[in-house]
Amino acid sequence: MIEKSTIGFEHKFGKYINNEIINQELKLKSTDITFCFPVWNVRPEIVYNTLLSLCNQNIGKPKIILSDISSNKRYSNRYIKICKELEVEYIYHKEDYPNKPLALIYATERVDTLYIHYGDVDEIHSSNFVEVTLKTLQKYPNAIIFCKRKCLPYVPNRLNFEKFEKDFYLNKADLRHGYGNSITVSTELMKLVCGMNIELMSIGHGQDLYMRLLAKGCKELWIDNFTSLYHQKHSRHLENLKTAEERIKFRKTVFWFNNKKITEIKKFASNFMTNGHAKFIHDNKMFLPSFKQKERKNISFIVGIRNKDLKLVKEFLKSINEQEYKNFELIVIDYGSDEIYSKLLYELCRNQLQIDWFLYRVGADKWSRSKALNTGLFLANYEYVCFIDADIVLEKEFTSRLERFLDKDKIISFDVRYIKYEDLNGNLFDNSYFYPFGLGISAGYKKNYTEIGGFDERLEGWGIEDNDLIERFIAKGIKVIPAYPHCILYHIEHPVLANEIDKRKNLSIVKEKFEIDKRKYLGKRLVRQLYPQIREFKLDLKGIAYEISS
Repeated sequence: MIEKSTIGFEHKFGKYINNEIINQELKLKSTDITFCFPVWNVRPEIVYNTLLSLCNQNIGKPKIILSDISSNKRYSNRYIKICKELEVEYIYHKEDYPNKPLALIYATERVDTLYIHYGDVDEIHSSNFVEVTLKTLQKYPNAIIFCKRKCLPYVPNRLNFEKFEKDFYLNKADLRHGYGNSITVSTELMKLVCGMNIELMSIGHGQDLYMRLLAKGCKELWIDNFTSLYHQKHSRHLENLKTAEERIKFRKTVFWFNNKKITEIKKFASNFMTNGHAKFIHDNKMFLPSFKQKERKNISFIVGIRNKDLKLVKEFLKSINEQEYKNFELIVIDYGSDEIYSKLLYELCRNQLQIDWFLYRVGADKWSRSKALNTGLFLANYEYVCFIDADIVLEKEFTSRLERFLDKDKIISFDVRYIKYEDLNGNLFDNSYFYPFGLGISAGYKKNYTEIGGFDERLEGWGIEDNDLIERFIAKGIKVIPAYPHCILYHIEHPVLANEIDKRKNLSIVKEKFEIDKRKYLGKRLVRQLYPQIREFKLDLKGIAYEISS
């Protein structure tokens, strides 16, 4: 047990280490500890900085495992290159849903060192971090090691470690307390308390582990008076966020595995599961509790086309055809295209698509996106619909992720990234610019669209009908939720065809309908100015996002 009098001074979070620990001779090696990091679609430069900081430790590089849980192919390929460059072990597991505790469990299976560190992949470590950690564990092998972290207002570019510790921003960085998801303990103790609780998904698993270690008689020690962690500022994944009420709920239902039999653990885990796989460590044995798979949703994709460049349409159809989740249909409304174009479009669909698809040709003198999409809405066979454009490219995981977001009481909007056609076979995604709250493409319960009358067919051409639709949803009390950053769409830049559309006519209709003033509301400015509810929505983003992704 740890003696209070020999540790150092106390603070409201726990006990700090003292000079006696730091001045002792270190007999442990850097390879006596394994750093395990879960990762899921985190920016590669952030991952690189974290791993590089550990490779530049003053006593040598520790063992490092990067556990990738269901990242898309673009990110996983970058991670592989980084790990190869820095000589870090990389493992990948494809799961139905990203789960940080599960990723750490996969990593723990490969740990053969005395000590194990569970960390976040967005944290840069001071050059003496491993040394201070090992000296503390050498003195108190049954301690739980924590380190508060400073929050950087930026992501460093290719770390220069000599300059980094003296950086001007570090003096102004916020010092954040986190009982944390970053925790160091002996591997034996970790397995004794059965590792991570995967039911906590991505928030609260560090606190849960801490409480179970305390129940085993461990004491907490804080080392941030001699070393530092630096958190790199970046956007959070919406699926990883929970409300305060849910945190309290999970605290009350925390897994207390000590003195429980394996059969009881299995029963408890099976009853607690909602989706995905669960694994727990007990006496170095792994078992997989049974679970019931949720019923999957069927989706109707609806796209309107009028003489659209067939090169763009081909890329769109290719991305639709390569979707991993196949419970959907594609409804193409050919609205007023030339006869020759319509024949070419039919041949393209027949040759490209291996999914359920329907092509309907509608004769019309003028292009109306509202009328085209309303036609598709009427013809849709499934209870959920997604309105999309023919100049869009989807990631392979788009439909499977969208299916989890769909809900009868919500409308989903998407992040739209703008790319150039000639970049499609290169590194186009790294340099794309985007709108994180795009309304031009939406998805939701079909009945919600029909009950408000679909798109306003008085609006000619395209460009404002989507904003008008979303405004009516908000007025009705239906929440509009962005699926960013999980469901990302890539818009291929192209020249806009000249037509006889009078945008002023569409604007006058919208202004009259919602009684707004005569200022110009074009593009994304219409979204920002017309919808004061968006500001309120952002304040409640965490709760809403978790609700729809559970």
